[in-house]
Amino acid sequence: MSIKMQIKDVAKRLHIVLFVGLYILAHCGAQPLRKRSVSEVQLMHNVWEHKHALDRQDWLQMKLGNIHTGSISSAGRPGKGPLLLTPPDSKDLSPEQITLDMNLLDLNSRHSH
Repeated sequence: MSIKMQIKDVAKRLHIVLFVGLYILAHCGAQPLRKRSVSEVQLMHNVWEHKHALDRQDWLQMKLGNIHTGSISSAGRPGKGPLLLTPPDSKDLSPEQITLDMNLLDLNSRHSH
């Protein structure tokens, strides 16, 4: 046999191997090797839900990282202490202050409706 015949023979065999390989990939590559059981599908669904919940938690934690919930400092109020976030006891208020606060609350409730 001449070298040309040997090269043609090798090329034919290579073409056959490639064709068979492509055929197998095309018909078997997209299908699972076996059908999944219901418990496997449920497990994969649960894993996906858990991962999704963790992703949401991470995203929310990142967004909430910039929010400061502590008391307001006195930096913007020179000469004064920290701003109170809770109302003072009513016994510390004068009758005029109580009346003013009640009127203010009444005005706010009227505007909100």
